[in-house]
Formats: sequence, structure tokens, C-alpha cells
Amino acid sequence: MSSLTAEQKKRIEENRQKALAKRAQRESAAKSAANTALTKDKLAAIEKNRQNALAKRAALEARVSKSNSTQLKLNFTPSTGKSTSGQSLSKFGSNPQTRTSVELSLKSDDRFVATFGYDSSIINILKEIPSKLYDQENRVWTFHLSDHSLILEKLSKHGYQVKPLPKWIVKTFPIKDENITIDLSCIEEKLLNTLMPFQREGVEFVISKNGRGIIADEMGLGKTIQAITLAIFYKSEWPLLVITPSSVRFSWKQQILQWYPSLDKDDINVAVSAKDDPTKGLVNIVSYDLMIRHKMDFIRQGFKVVIVDECHLIKNNKAMRTQIAMAVIHQAKRAILLSGTPALSRPAELYTQIAAVRQNLFSSFPDFAYRYCDAKQSNWGLDTSGSSNLGELQILLERTIMIRRLKRNVMDQLPAKTRQLITLDNSAVKIDKRLKEAKDKLKVTKNQERRGAIMEYFRATGAVKIKAITQYVSEMLEMDKKFIIFAHHQVILDAIENSVVEKERKYIRIDGSTNPEQRHFFVQQFQNDDSVRVAILSITAANSGLNLTAASLVIFSELFWNPGILVQAEDRAHRIGQKDCVNIQYLVAENTADDLLWPMIQKKLNILGEIGLTKENFSSASRRDVGNKQNDLLNYFETDFLTEENSTADKAKPDEQTTSKSEDAKDVNRWLVDDEFDEIPESMLQYDVEPSEKKLKLENS
Repeated sequence: MSSLTAEQKKRIEENRQKALAKRAQRESAAKSAANTALTKDKLAAIEKNRQNALAKRAALEARVSKSNSTQLKLNFTPSTGKSTSGQSLSKFGSNPQTRTSVELSLKSDDRFVATFGYDSSIINILKEIPSKLYDQENRVWTFHLSDHSLILEKLSKHGYQVKPLPKWIVKTFPIKDENITIDLSCIEEKLLNTLMPFQREGVEFVISKNGRGIIADEMGLGKTIQAITLAIFYKSEWPLLVITPSSVRFSWKQQILQWYPSLDKDDINVAVSAKDDPTKGLVNIVSYDLMIRHKMDFIRQGFKVVIVDECHLIKNNKAMRTQIAMAVIHQAKRAILLSGTPALSRPAELYTQIAAVRQNLFSSFPDFAYRYCDAKQSNWGLDTSGSSNLGELQILLERTIMIRRLKRNVMDQLPAKTRQLITLDNSAVKIDKRLKEAKDKLKVTKNQERRGAIMEYFRATGAVKIKAITQYVSEMLEMDKKFIIFAHHQVILDAIENSVVEKERKYIRIDGSTNPEQRHFFVQQFQNDDSVRVAILSITAANSGLNLTAASLVIFSELFWNPGILVQAEDRAHRIGQKDCVNIQYLVAENTADDLLWPMIQKKLNILGEIGLTKENFSSASRRDVGNKQNDLLNYFETDFLTEENSTADKAKPDEQTTSKSEDAKDVNRWLVDDEFDEIPESMLQYDVEPSEKKLKLENS
């Protein structure tokens, strides 16, 4: 084949370029046509939506106009300035041209405030009211409730638009609270003497409201003990129903037994699964989820005394949980609702709880919403996400159904630190083969082998608690509150971290792998960033040297055999700079090593107390005694961990002292930390701290 000439090659290239140009031109034309069509479609859709919106707006304005016209005809008689019911509550004066608006709202139990833009004529009218007072600080006029009708009459007469006090305010506040003497002699003396003055006040408040009320004290102020006292007061009306989150069902059982020891434990029925009968006991404790499954059982039973723990969980009026709880509460003669986090800044979420306790306090939800939720009509219905007149709402609730105290209000009555033993949900603690084998091995081993068996039992306990611990953490994350949570084993620290991540909450974690620079950065983050909610800490690596006073709640997901380490860990929050009472929670599981560790921790601190070297005492947090079947195992723990310690303490008793208290303190501190850890196998401490770091942590302790 002959080769192409230069001229042929030139023509071929020219033809190729022309073809490419034509193709490009066709593609451009097609693209332009498509864009033009798309633009026309979009414009047509936009215009259609605009026309629909205009039509809806016109229809809405027509309805509003018609509604206002009807309201004027029905509620206002120009000649009298009064409503057709005869009450001086008209919104419009006799002057057809509406003038400055005046809004009336409650300021205290017996006074209300008038709010308006500056208008000298209004001021002159208000000066004629007998009970007038001018609040110079807030620059508002206040009046006695008895002058409410008089103000409405005078302002309406001069053509001012007046928004009066709601009818539920006018109806409620003329009634004075009577000083009723409440006889609590039916309550056991030990329980009565345990109540702090503000707790007794809470009990008497609910009794004064015929046993129907909301105790909304801040967390750590003892809502549970108040509820139990109230339940005992109404014992003649039992059976009792306690509705609570699943993670604290067994804690309720333990606390009822503690504060009402004369009650037979067999009379307490804790419903664990859907197969259980939730109504068969004298005291019945059930979770919200099981309440839904057994709704007809509760309706048929008709409990007369009901406690609803964490009642903010029934804030959604459309939820099945809320509807069933409301039905059960309405049937009851006595209803005690508990919540440390009432939605006072989101009144719409509080309405169902109010309606559960007192159905007829407000005439309807829309009336409530317009007054306290700053409700506005939108294309999607009534927007109730806002808030308004919150001061008035708080005064109303405190008069009728709710009592709420903050820690700062009762600080002089509180101990600096309180401890609470939380018994984890048994249904979430699965006693597996490993735990049973570890426990059985502990019973038969002796001497050196026994110590290894104890450590294995402790490890197996941590593993079976993971599910229950993470459930509890998930529920705590629903509260708007920072907290610290300690664990020992790496696997538990990881599980807690995962549960926090799943809830999309910010957190810090400090364990043996955290270097000093990171520790400092994490501490500052927790202290100064309100969005950082949780500090996940290792008991052995983070029990000292950290200042975490931004939290007043400390949770121990695992116990530790050394109370000195526990107290040091507690004091990450309980230290200089802490403004609140610190609440300490220990999460324990029945039929595990926790049954043995807790009494041993108590015994160690009792020994320190005997020689005057500590004021710490865990006994007040105890919720149960160790059963006879556990005594042998407990003896094993004490033999290994306390034999040498007791001899040290005996030498330091006051009547035989030969050294100063400061020297004793050094000896006992060595007993609590250095000597004890020297005897613990290396395998016990390898979970989250490297060997070189362990020694450092112990020396710092």
C-alpha cells in the first residue's frame, strides 16, 4: 500500500476538524434546548407553588377575620364594656380604634404585674388603683389580685386592649393555703428521723394536695425516700404500683426494703419479663416498656397509689407510654410523680405531666400553649416550641401540684457528699458459665490459688455487668447534666465509650494510655465546654491529680477492693471549687463479686474510722446484707485482704498508741495502697495501665 501524500494528509485533517466542529455544535444545541426546557419547568413549578401559597394565605386570613368578628359579637357589648357572661374580661374597649395593649401576668401568690409600652394615660389610670405599687428595679406596676376586675374595667373603658389573667389563675389564687397539721405518726420513727427538713416539707406538701403531686427536686436531693414515705403514709390504700425505668427497678426494691424493713420482701413483685404478672404483689415495680405490654392488667387492677419515677418520660402525648401512664394515673387516688429534670423551659413537654396529676387545671392544651408556650399558628399547625410567662407558670404549679428545690436552696441541710447504691437490672445481668465457674473455684481453692480465683471472679463480674451498665449510662445521658463515670477493666471502659458515641454526646476519656499533656487538655475541655457531657475515667489511672468540679454526679460502674482509691476517685468532683453537693452512685449486680466487695470496703473504712483517720463511711449507702450463703466467700476475701491490715489497725488504737496520728496516717495509707497492691497479681492490673505507669499512679496516690 502506497503511503499518503502530504496533500492527502492535510485534507484528511481538515475534514476531521470540520466533523468535530459539527459534532460539538450539535451537542451544544441539544444541551441548550434541555436547559431551556428545564428552566421553563422550574419556573412553572415555582409559579404554581406561589399561587397555592397565596390561596392558602387568603383562606387563612379570611378564617381569622371571621373568627375575630364572631368573637367580638359574642364576647363584647360596647355599651357595658363587659363580656356576655357578665365578667369584665373583654379584650377590647368601647373605642373602635384599639389603642396600646396591656398584658397582665402573675408576679407572686397575691400580686400581678401590668406590662405595656410607655403611655402616660395608662399610667394615670393605674395610679387610681388602690393597691398600686411601682417596682423601681424592674420598672413595672404591680397590683393586688383583688383589683384585677377593677383594672380591666378602667382600661377597657378608655379603649385599651387588655390581656387579662387566665381564668385558672383567677380561680386558683384567691384560695389561701391553710396551715394544716399533718400527722406522720404512722411512719416508722427511723424513717422520719432520716428525713431532712426539706424532704419532710416535700412529703407534707404532697399530702396537703391529697396525695397527688410532682416532686421535682434536683437530682441527689432524695426524691425516692420522699416518695416511699408518702406511699407508706397511704399504705391502707395499697397495693402500690411503681413505674420506673428498667435499669432501676431493683434499686427501688432495695430502697423500699431499707426504709420499710417491716415489709416482707416476698410482698414486693418486680416484673422482669412480659410473662410475669405485674399486679400480683402488695408492692409492684414495673418498667415503662412492660407497662405498655400489660396495659389492660393495670386498667383492670385500678391501683389507688401510684409512683411514677422519671415522669418526664411521659412528655409526648402521642406516645403509647404516655397514654397508658395517664390512664393508670387518672384511675389512682394518690399519684406521686418524680423528676429531677422537669421541662420548665419547654412548657409544652410539661403539660402531660400536669394533666396526669390534675386533669382540670387548664381548660385545654391550646389555652395552655397560647399562654405559656408562646404558641403561633403556622401552615403546619400550632407551633408550641416556645415559652412565655414562665414565672407565672412556676408560681401556679408550686401553689397547686409541684414542689421543686435546687441544691443551692438547701445546701445548709445537705452533707457535702452523698452515696447511693444502685442495684442493676437483673434481667440485663446474665450470669454466664464463666462467672459460675469462677465462683465455684473460689469456694474450693486455698492459699496462693485463692487469690487468683478472687481476681478471676472480679473480672467475670465486670463482663456480665456490661449490658446493664451501658443501659444505665444511656438513660443518664438523657439528663441535661454532666457526670463522671469510673471503670476498672478496659472492656467496660470501651463499652461505656461506645454507648456515649451512639448517643452522639461529647465526652473525654482518661486511662493508662493518656499522656500528661492529653490529661490536662481533656480536663480543661470537660471543665469549660458545656457540650462535653461525660468524663470516662479509669479507677486506677485517673483517681488522683484531676480537678473535675464541673460535674456533681460521680458513677462507679465497678467496685474496687481498696476504699482509699474509691474515695480519691470520688474527690475528683468533691474538692475546692465544687459548688454543689456531690452525688456518688455505685452500680452493683446481685449474685456477683459485688456482694462480697461492698461489705469488705465498708469493713476497711470502719477500721480507719476506729483509729480516727477518716470520716468516710459507706454504710449509709448500703441497701442489703450479705446472705448466709455468701458468708464463706466473704471470709475468703477478708482473710486475704484484711488479715495483715487488721493487725496494723489494732496497733494504732487510741488506748495503745505509741506513735503520733500523722505517723499512723502514713502507715494506714501504705496499708490502703502500697502494701495491698504489692500482693495483687500483675494480671489484675494489666487492663488499662502499663507496668511503668502503674507504679507512678500508685506512688501519686
